[in-house]
Amino acid sequence: MEQGKSNTVLVVLAIIITAIVVGGGVYLWQQQKVIETPQVTPKIEATISEVPKVKPPTPETSTKMTYKNDEYGFSLELLPTWQGYTVIEEKATEEHLTVSFNFNLNNETLFAVSAYTKAEFAKINPNEDPIVFNTKIAENTSFIFTAIGSQDNSESLYPRRQEVEKILETFKAY
Repeated sequence: MEQGKSNTVLVVLAIIITAIVVGGGVYLWQQQKVIETPQVTPKIEATISEVPKVKPPTPETSTKMTYKNDEYGFSLELLPTWQGYTVIEEKATEEHLTVSFNFNLNNETLFAVSAYTKAEFAKINPNEDPIVFNTKIAENTSFIFTAIGSQDNSESLYPRRQEVEKILETFKAY
């Protein structure tokens, strides 16, 4: 009887030791794996272009206007009061791989959406740049999007500024 208990203890002990050795081996193997990240060469464009990106609503269509950007994979709905807005696309620089979309009325920026590559966003230190880090609104397979509103607009644009939150609720990344 005592011999049976001793054999059982040895078998259990052997199983535990085997599990520890195998688990440790897998852990070390994972730690030594080299993950190669492709080198990204930023596309640099120094020009800024103003491009209206929406058709005005008609009585037959919705009262909202859709801004859609297939290159970066997102869309959002603008209210009819945003008739005549423009978009300024600021392309990447060597230091910063982002693209900002500034929604303007009367040449005043009301809010901006930035599209960061996932690698660029991962480099952001939340302690050094908490505004960008904490304004993330969505992501798709290639980009992480942030949005920030302007606080220094003329009084005449105050009603539009109050609509920014509602507009950002319609933001969709695809």
